[in-house]
Amino acid sequence: MLVGEREYDAPYDQIAIDNVSAARTAVRHLTGLGHRRIAFLGARRESARQPAHLRLRGWREELGATGLPCDDSLVAATDGYGRIDGAAAMNALLDRGERPDAVFAYNDLIAIGAMRALTDRGLRVPDDVAVVGFDDIEEGRFSTIALTTVSPDKQAIARLAVERVVARLAGAPDLVPERIQPGYTLVARESTARRPG
Repeated sequence: MLVGEREYDAPYDQIAIDNVSAARTAVRHLTGLGHRRIAFLGARRESARQPAHLRLRGWREELGATGLPCDDSLVAATDGYGRIDGAAAMNALLDRGERPDAVFAYNDLIAIGAMRALTDRGLRVPDDVAVVGFDDIEEGRFSTIALTTVSPDKQAIARLAVERVVARLAGAPDLVPERIQPGYTLVARESTARRPG
C-alpha cells in the first residue's frame, strides 16, 4: 500500500489524488478570473512521476485548453519546497522582468514564500498578482492574506487506505492492485479574490 503523490510503476495499491486534474482546476480558477500570465513555481528536475511534474503538466494542459501560451519563462524551478524556495523563485522571475498576473505554486509553502516576496517588492496580492497554492495547510488559512489552495480530501485518503488494508488482510481473492484517486476541492480565499474598495 502506497499513500502519496508520486506515481509508482509497482504492483501495489496506491492512493493519491489526480495531480494533473487538480492543477488544471487551480489554473482554470485563475483564467476564470481573467488572468493570462500565470506562472508556475516549484518545477523540479527529477522523474516525470514526481508530483511537481504532474502539476506542471496540469498547468500546461489547462493553459493549452484555454488557448493561452505555455510561456516557459514563467516556470520557476525550486531547490526545495519551503517558503524560502518560493520567495527565491518569485524574486528570480521578477528580477528577470517576468511579472505574472497570477501564480500557481506547487505547494502552499512555496505560495506563502511567493506572497512574501511580492509584498516586499511593493506588489499587492491579489490585486497585482493572484496566488494559488496546493495542500490546504493550516498556515495558509491563517496567513495575513488567506491563501487560495487545492485541498486534497485527506479524510477520504485515510479512509480508503484503511479500507484497502483491511480488505487485503481479510484475503479478498479478487483484489488486484490499483491506483485509487480520492477527490479534492479548490478552496478560494483572499489571495485570488479582489478585495472591495
